[in-house]
Amino acid sequence: MNPTQADDLDSTDRLPALESDAEGDVGAGTGTWQHEIDQHIAELQAAVAERDAQISDLTGKLAAALSAAMAAEAARATEARQAETIAVDDDGSLAQRVAVLTTELARRDDGIRTLKADLAVQSAALDAVRRGLGMLSELKSHAPAPGAGTVEPRWLARLDDGSGRLHVLNHARCTVGRTPDNDIQVPEAYMSRCHALLDLGAGTTTVEDAGSTNGVFVNNQRVRSERLKDGDLVSFGKAHFRFHTRHPGN
Repeated sequence: MNPTQADDLDSTDRLPALESDAEGDVGAGTGTWQHEIDQHIAELQAAVAERDAQISDLTGKLAAALSAAMAAEAARATEARQAETIAVDDDGSLAQRVAVLTTELARRDDGIRTLKADLAVQSAALDAVRRGLGMLSELKSHAPAPGAGTVEPRWLARLDDGSGRLHVLNHARCTVGRTPDNDIQVPEAYMSRCHALLDLGAGTTTVEDAGSTNGVFVNNQRVRSERLKDGDLVSFGKAHFRFHTRHPGN
């Protein structure tokens, strides 16, 4: 329904139409969002497994290099002890062998440093992947459970944009955010991707900040989590809504 058509409806017809739109919006993107999150989590888990294999391989190489270096050092010590008994005319040959061993040890030390640097890079990348996986898992936990039943409906009426749009809340958990995969989408730059959560219980409704940048406010007070009462002013950033426990048209 566009703004011109909305203006043509009288107040009696308009609210049911808006409610119908809102009820259609509630779960429109949930299935797609759930599938995308599962796919991202599977990809990240595969990346974690690949990083773990690379770290295991690098660790093995590092251990082998350290073992070889220790063996070379032991051999060099043995050579040094043997040199004490070598005649003066063999000094040139001994010096050459010592130089070769010293060069080999230096080369192995360089290899060990390279392996350690690679291991540090791989570990940092793996940590980043694990953090991303944890964030996606948290978002997934906020999604409505498949087949979850509805609850007694409540409503949020938009105040700031002049549309007066009425959003119905009839799931145990509803999301508010900038992107279409939210139950209530507010496509504004000041909104976070998943800005807030609304938990609906038996006779209770709680709004919770989902880690947004611009905050959640109840009656102009910034909150982290707050139980709502009928008529409360609820703001997500600069988007303002009126909370109703009964249909405003009744």
